[in-house]
Amino acid sequence: MTEGATRFGRGVARVLLPPYLLALMWVVCSPADQARHVTGFVGLLADGIAALGFDAAAAFAVIEFAANIVMFVPFGLLLPLATPVGPGTAVIAAAGTSVVIELVQLVVPGRVSTGWDVLANTAGAAVGAGIAALAMRAQVTGRNRESAPQEVRG
Repeated sequence: MTEGATRFGRGVARVLLPPYLLALMWVVCSPADQARHVTGFVGLLADGIAALGFDAAAAFAVIEFAANIVMFVPFGLLLPLATPVGPGTAVIAAAGTSVVIELVQLVVPGRVSTGWDVLANTAGAAVGAGIAALAMRAQVTGRNRESAPQEVRG
């Protein structure tokens, strides 16, 4: 991987991180009736699963947990690619951000604050940070390979 490709990837992450964070804050801090315009798919999926004979409440809980994981993957992925923060620190930042979000949701109409959301959000960030760590390692490996003498490259 060339230095230009590395700069390009960092630039893309820097462009994507701010709108992602703004969208995240809108979704998690909006009153439930407004956020439902974006998150309503969770209820639709749960209803579909319930139509297959499964318990609707259980389906909703599982899908909401999975959605919280997916929602925080970009946090863990973009933060270490866009900033000097490492993947581990990105996971810690995501956990702290999630705690703050849950505290804010205590006063937002219709929102429910739970520790399960913090767990799911942190797990999602860990997935994203793992992907970022792999990408960063590939960049370093590619640079080392490119700078190695021709006989070593194979």
